Amino acid sequence: MKSLIIAVLYVVLTITPPLNAISYGPIQVRVSDALLMLASIEYFGLEAVVGVTVGCAIANIASMYGPPDIVVGTIANLIAASAIYLMTKKYKGIVMRVISGIAASVIIAVLIGYIILHLVAGIPGPLVLIASVLVGEIIAIVIIGTIVSTAIERRLRHRLQAG
Repeated sequence: MKSLIIAVLYVVLTITPPLNAISYGPIQVRVSDALLMLASIEYFGLEAVVGVTVGCAIANIASMYGPPDIVVGTIANLIAASAIYLMTKKYKGIVMRVISGIAASVIIAVLIGYIILHLVAGIPGPLVLIASVLVGEIIAIVIIGTIVSTAIERRLRHRLQAG
């Protein structure tokens, strides 16, 4: 059930205006990618990995880059969310959460910047494309995702202790 809710949230945060205008392309801040950080919370864990992966596959149906973005984008989210899950499962704390978010951002930036934007879309300057996507992913995953996931985790901890 958690996977389904995360997938729906991912789709809504990706395709709903005005967020859809910044969710695709060489200059993007896919706000929905902040949800990848839910994989760092024990309560969500692998269900978050599944949710953001399925959500990405559905959201990328609306992508101007077509089936390649559905496949590559989904694989990118699967690998990135899995990295967050595995890194934060073994090592807890805000530092590892940030490091895992940076790793996830790099994974997505390389796969989307190089494969989708450079190879599929034919946009020149692969390193600039990777850097551009990386900036957006750092904003979404590391900054927004860390703030949101930390707040959710605190709230869950408080709720579990009170209940």
